[in-house]
Order: sequence, then structure tokens, then C-alpha cells
Amino acid sequence: MLIGCLLITHMPVKLEIWRQPELSSKDVIVFSDNGGGKKIVLDCSSGLRGVRHGMSLNTVLSRFPYAVVLESNVKKYVIFFERIVSKLLQITPKVEYAQLGQVYFQTNNADGVLNP
Repeated sequence: MLIGCLLITHMPVKLEIWRQPELSSKDVIVFSDNGGGKKIVLDCSSGLRGVRHGMSLNTVLSRFPYAVVLESNVKKYVIFFERIVSKLLQITPKVEYAQLGQVYFQTNNADGVLNP
């Protein structure tokens, strides 16, 4: 059995840049509310070294005050990724969701499409 992995790194940031191309040359932070009113980093541009998911937005902005800050729209990210997964399911029925932006799939049933 062959297993493949589809991984879209920094998917929230990439989707926001796709929606707003003028952000492509900027450092972007996408944040969410942790449920307790605290704003935390959901994702960020790769140029923001040392910033990790879950960090306090205030802490990150003290280090990178020039960053463009966007509120997350997780519902849109999920809908986008579900569309990708549905296309993958047309090729192979064995798909295992790992996290938003990452799935594993069996490639044996995808001869000629995924297996050259």
C-alpha cells in the first residue's frame, strides 16, 4: 500500500494573499480569538521568524509592529480545503484528514493519476 500526503503550509495566509494580492510582498499575521477574548496567532508569513501558532498577538506585534494583521475566517478556510479533499476523493476513496491543510491518502486506487 502506498500512502501520499497533501500538505498546504500556511494555508490561512496563502488564502488571504490570494484574496488580497497586494499583501504578497508583506509580512502577514492571521489571528483568532481563543474563546476567552485573547487574540492569538493562527498563522503567519514565513518571514516572521520565531512566530508560532498560539502565540499572543500582542507579543508578536511588539516584535513585528509593521506586520499586516488580519482576523481569521476559519469557516472559509475549511470550505476551501473541503473542496480540495472532495476532488481528491474522486481519485481515491481512502482519505484521512489530519488537520486543516493536511490529509493522507492511499494511492493504490489512483493508478495512472497519482502513480506514474
